[in-house]
Amino acid sequence: MVTGTIVSGTVKVGDILELMPSKKTVKVRGIQSHNVAVNTLSAGHRAAINVQGLESGAIERGHFLATPEAFTPSKILSVFVSLLSVGKTLKYNSPVRVHLGTGEYLARIRLIGRDVLSPNESGIAQLIFQQDVCAGFRDRFILRRYSPMRTIGGGVVLDVTARPLRKRDTAAAEFLKSRLSDSGADLIYKYIENSNRQLVHETELSRSFSMPVPEVRRHLKSLTEEKRIVAVNKYWIASGVYDNLQNDCCEYLKSYHRDNPISPGISKAALQNRLKIAPDLLDILLIDLAAVGRVKIKGDRVSLPEFQVRLTAEQQEFIETVERELRSAGFNPPALKEIFQKSRLPENEVQQLLSCLLDEGRIVQIDRDKFVHADIIRNGERQIRKFLSERKSATVSELKELLNTSRKWAIPLLNYYDKSGLTTRVGDLRTLNTE
Repeated sequence: MVTGTIVSGTVKVGDILELMPSKKTVKVRGIQSHNVAVNTLSAGHRAAINVQGLESGAIERGHFLATPEAFTPSKILSVFVSLLSVGKTLKYNSPVRVHLGTGEYLARIRLIGRDVLSPNESGIAQLIFQQDVCAGFRDRFILRRYSPMRTIGGGVVLDVTARPLRKRDTAAAEFLKSRLSDSGADLIYKYIENSNRQLVHETELSRSFSMPVPEVRRHLKSLTEEKRIVAVNKYWIASGVYDNLQNDCCEYLKSYHRDNPISPGISKAALQNRLKIAPDLLDILLIDLAAVGRVKIKGDRVSLPEFQVRLTAEQQEFIETVERELRSAGFNPPALKEIFQKSRLPENEVQQLLSCLLDEGRIVQIDRDKFVHADIIRNGERQIRKFLSERKSATVSELKELLNTSRKWAIPLLNYYDKSGLTTRVGDLRTLNTE
């Protein structure tokens, strides 16, 4: 049985809740208010809630029930602290007793931007607890000395999922202090802006500011209409950050083309790693840049629209040699090492030239170090399709003979045709894929 006052929201019989900060899931079996059984109860009422899913003694002082995922247990809270006008100064890293909600916790207080806090002074600090605690945004608390247990002040919670701050991190302190007076929309905008290139979800905002999701959505909609934030699928980023990211992307492509003049473009994975952003954000970013003609996307490669690969005579000769040899070799092409040995070009240039041929669809990579000319691959597809149309199925040996290749090449070739959707493997046989 959990007793107390409902602080916010509504509870009803059958609800699934979490006991915080232990995050144990419970089910509401019954509700009483002033000894009268009820099916539902809202904020402001006293309640005795009978829950299912807890062992005897699992509930301790300071525990409370909450909607699942509404709170995140943490050992660090960023707070605004005010001391009473009487008493001693409070030093950095002093042990304190914190009365938060119905719980009392031991913690150390780490002042930001100062070494001591004198009576009647206020400031930003972090409370480092010995155990996980849960708090809501702008929850109030009482501070007492560790010993003797005298009340010395109180404060307001400003960050419920705080990262550790340094004593000299005054910029973070000013940012936190603004949360004392900011409205809902401004709180959300500054949070998203401060997240820089990290995408923010509405549930993260709801937890950070103890704000119902519908209210968060209303603020997100107004901020979007004001063009202060940009939607990325179900996530958000500040418009200014997004604009800077677009410019950074184009500037990096310029430097990439300068350093890699024979590369048709940078891979999306490499670009994502360079910009240090999420895949979803990169996809939206490139779509928007391509729509206004600032980038060109071809397959997995990204380049500036005006960029063209310009080959030297020696590089062009190498490409022609590779194509000629792969085409004449059929399904028994030379190994990659042999191709490298026939060129006087540096290995990194050879790799980039092979990437050009791959991106242009002139050669096909069927395994880690196995390349076949695209014309040969298409010819093999026609042969296999005709053969299986007549025979219905074939073994590896039969298809190996059909393609006039060795088993060393037959296995990766047939795996390639499986992946491309031409064939399907059924036991030891291959059939045409009918899907």
